Amino acid sequence: PSAMADHATQTSTAKTLKVIMANQSKALVAPRRKLSAPGVAEVAVVGVADQLKGQVAMAFVIAKDTSALGDAAAQLALEGEIMKRVDQTLGAVARPSRVRFVTALPKTRSGKLLRRAIQAVCESRDPGDLTTIEDPSALQQIKDFFPKG
Repeated sequence: PSAMADHATQTSTAKTLKVIMANQSKALVAPRRKLSAPGVAEVAVVGVADQLKGQVAMAFVIAKDTSALGDAAAQLALEGEIMKRVDQTLGAVARPSRVRFVTALPKTRSGKLLRRAIQAVCESRDPGDLTTIEDPSALQQIKDFFPKG
């Protein structure tokens, strides 16, 4: 295969993954309607650059009962449950590479998720203009998962 064909395949795959992740995001934003994963209050899913796969889904979850996630084993169990639910509902291709637990998601004052800012933080990029963010500490929680160094 030529370099041009490889590039076309990679571009096509990236577009397909973005469509899948966009659909996954819509499905996960309202877990009661689509995924109804027990223990999940709210989810944000973003596509993050990956050297091997090009782009992978990463989920940030607000648990209904944060006190139940006090230890790593409980977090790992809920992460596995969420991934299993995504596999059953949307297929293995839509499974997030990681599920991270947070207490708040970065949103605008009108309640829209700041996926662009979440994605930028995950990829160690500048999140850009955040003048409309409701709670800056929500984005800081996500930054804490990705220490610089």
